[in-house]
Amino acid sequence: MIRTSRPADVIRYGVFGGPAPGNRAYPLASVGTGPSPAMSKREVMSAAASLRSNGTHSLTLAHGRYVPAIVAARPRVTVRAWEMTQLLVDSPEAATCHEVFGILFREIAHRGGERLFLRLREDDPLVRIAASCGFTKYGEETLLAGPKVSFPGVSTESVREVKPVDEHDLFRLYNASTPSRARFALGMTADQWRAAREPVGWRSREYIYRQDDAAQGWAQVIRKGRSAILTLMSHPNADNSVPALVTHAMSRSWGVGNWYVLAGDHQVRLQALMGQRGHWEVARYVTMARAITSPVTVAEARRAVRIRGLNPAVDLSERYQSSTREKSYAARNS
Repeated sequence: MIRTSRPADVIRYGVFGGPAPGNRAYPLASVGTGPSPAMSKREVMSAAASLRSNGTHSLTLAHGRYVPAIVAARPRVTVRAWEMTQLLVDSPEAATCHEVFGILFREIAHRGGERLFLRLREDDPLVRIAASCGFTKYGEETLLAGPKVSFPGVSTESVREVKPVDEHDLFRLYNASTPSRARFALGMTADQWRAAREPVGWRSREYIYRQDDAAQGWAQVIRKGRSAILTLMSHPNADNSVPALVTHAMSRSWGVGNWYVLAGDHQVRLQALMGQRGHWEVARYVTMARAITSPVTVAEARRAVRIRGLNPAVDLSERYQSSTREKSYAARNS
C-alpha cells in the first residue's frame, strides 16, 4: 500500500525488518554526509521532522508494519521545479522504486510541477534504477574537503555580496559557464533557471565577481555548524575569478573548521586549484532530472496566446497561470 507519509513511518522504516540505510538523496545542503548503512536515532528524528517541512510532499510504501520505502520531495524556488529530499529505500528491488516513483510523479504533476531533480552518490545502485524510471543524468560532481585556503597576491576588490539587481547578469554567467546538457535540464530561460535554483535557507551567503561591468564569477557559502559548503560559477575567460572568490568567501566565513567544495566535472580549474591547496576528494555525485507532464501545463498549452513580433515569443497564458499557481501555493503554506 502506498499512502501519504507520517512521521512515525520513519521509525517503522528503521526498526521493523532490521537496520535500514539512511537517506540516499542529497539536496545541496546535505552533501558531505553519509551514506549511513543503518539510521541513527538522530537521523531518524531529522528525517521524521523533514517530512513535516512546509511544502514537502512524501509517500510511504507499507506492507503491514514493515515500511520498505519512503520518498519525499519539495519545490525549489517555485512549484514548477521540485527536488527529492528524502529517499529511504530498504529494498534493492527496482519494482519498489518504480511503484513509489510513479505515484510521486503524478502527485507532483497535479501540483503544477514540471521537473523533478535528484542527486545521488555515483556508486549508489539507485542511479541505474532512477534512470529506468525516467531520470536523465545531466551532471557529475566531485566533493572536495580540506582547510580554509587563500591565494596571496590575488585581488578581491572586484568581489562583493550579491544584490537583487545582479540576477540578470548571473543568468548570463550561468549560460556562459554551464554545459549545454546541464542547461537543458536546469532551464534554458531565465524563469526556468530561477525556478530550478537549489534552496539552501538563511544560512548562506552569495558573492559576485564583477569585471568590465559584467559578472565573471559567483560563489555561494552554505553554513552547517562548524562546516561549510562552497559552490562556484566562473566565466571560462576569467582566470582570476576562482581564486578571488575562494579567498573572499572563505575569509568572510568565521568559525568554519571544515570546508567542502562541490565542483562539477567541467570545473577543472577549480578542482586543480583546490587540490594544490591541500583539498582531497571525499565523494562523487551524479545529478539527475526527470521531466513531468503536468495536466495543468497541457491545458495551458491549448489556450496559449502568443504575441508575435517580439523576440522571444511571449506565452501570456503560461505566465498568468504560473503566477496564479505560485500565489496559491504561497497562500496555502504561509
